[in-house]
Amino acid sequence: MQDCARSFGNYIHSYLDGVCYQINYQFKKDDMVVEGFLESVKEIELEIVQETKKGLKNTYHEYEIKDEKLMCVLPTFQVSS
Repeated sequence: MQDCARSFGNYIHSYLDGVCYQINYQFKKDDMVVEGFLESVKEIELEIVQETKKGLKNTYHEYEIKDEKLMCVLPTFQVSS
């Protein structure tokens, strides 16, 4: 069970690292977009679901800014043994 928790923690860390990289990459050329994003997003919230709202399983993530949160909806993933 400890390995599962460690793997899950590593997965979340890697995911958030990717989110940060994409934000930096996409926004680096536009200071106004960065300012607007930082004013509208105060925290990041992750939600892991069986199926995304768009009906996609184990593929895409969905993002939404709501109530000063960047909502990241992640489909579940299966760990092979």
